[in-house]
Amino acid sequence: MSGGIENKYGKICALPWKHLATHPHGGCTLCCISDHTGGASRARNFTESGIEWLSLNTHTINEIMNSDFYRSVRLQMLAGQEPDACKRCYDEEHGGLRSKRIAENERYFSDDISSKTSMDGTISLNFEFIELRLGNVCNLRCRTCNPASSTKWIRDHKELENKLSFVTKYGNVERGTWYESDTFWDDLLTNSQNIRRIYINGGEPTLIKKHFSYLEKLIEHGLNKNIELWYNLNLTNVDDELLNYWKKFKKCKISASIDDLGENNEYIRTYSDWTTTINNFRKLKSLPWIELSVVQTVSLYNVENIHNFYDFFVHGEKVQVDINWVYDPVFQQAWHLEDDKKQSIISKCQSIMHPWDYESVKQHLSNPRDGYLLEQFNNFNTELEKL
Repeated sequence: MSGGIENKYGKICALPWKHLATHPHGGCTLCCISDHTGGASRARNFTESGIEWLSLNTHTINEIMNSDFYRSVRLQMLAGQEPDACKRCYDEEHGGLRSKRIAENERYFSDDISSKTSMDGTISLNFEFIELRLGNVCNLRCRTCNPASSTKWIRDHKELENKLSFVTKYGNVERGTWYESDTFWDDLLTNSQNIRRIYINGGEPTLIKKHFSYLEKLIEHGLNKNIELWYNLNLTNVDDELLNYWKKFKKCKISASIDDLGENNEYIRTYSDWTTTINNFRKLKSLPWIELSVVQTVSLYNVENIHNFYDFFVHGEKVQVDINWVYDPVFQQAWHLEDDKKQSIISKCQSIMHPWDYESVKQHLSNPRDGYLLEQFNNFNTELEKL
């Protein structure tokens, strides 16, 4: 990153100060791309008897945001250090890429961050951005997903765990009920006075009706006029009830989860229907007050068709495509493909993609491959097909 950006922000990311990132089980992390391995970025306290994991099922929002871990991260950043849980952003910046940290700082950074932080890292809550991942209730079973984010995965994943030693053991999935609690929504509303953006995901958020009451209260309090809603949807359920809520807010952004074209998308996103997907996509595209984009989760399942996908949506449908690279599970990472195939993909993308998207593809596919992980991917998919 340029010296100007580095000098302006130092090592600070505004998100640990101004952002709440929830997860389906009720835990909260620094952000969506921080290191989640073993709960590395999850809110927790350090006690004499060990780690106390904090959850919206049992703790207040203030207790989570001022947990021992969150306070330590803020103090590290203020001291010019790079917290381990935030390594991905700092590594991308060192490699010359524009990181999520830089993008979010451009929205939420303020010069008073330091002065509004107590000596022990405690802050008064002043959210500007919240992410609500409303449980794991979902009607799809995407191959790149897992039981923590989709109830449709629970049964089959247990069988895969028993058959394949390398598959993450979810066991009895930690299922949060926090998003069904009036206490949580009242607590959130109390801290919603300065919110500018609300990101809502799931599971599939259209199936979680409880959050509509929160939207209603934001409207009643006149806060909707300052808030941008941002949903990530699988496009299986787009009805007039949703549209009536959305159009009352300052802005409504929809990120459509689509991973490939036609039958390939149905294969990856099990139980989806391409006709329904593309019809709902075009329905939303026809509404001038909705900002529509596509988020493509890229893995070994679809990386070889990434150029055609990009061409269809960017040049054909005239919408932005945001690439979400699979990091976990590691055996689905796209860069474990054979080197000659990766070079072919990079070559095809060069003439199709905007320079910044092409550079992302080039960098990710330049990561060293692991043939053993590719073998694991094939074994995983073989067992999945049997189910």
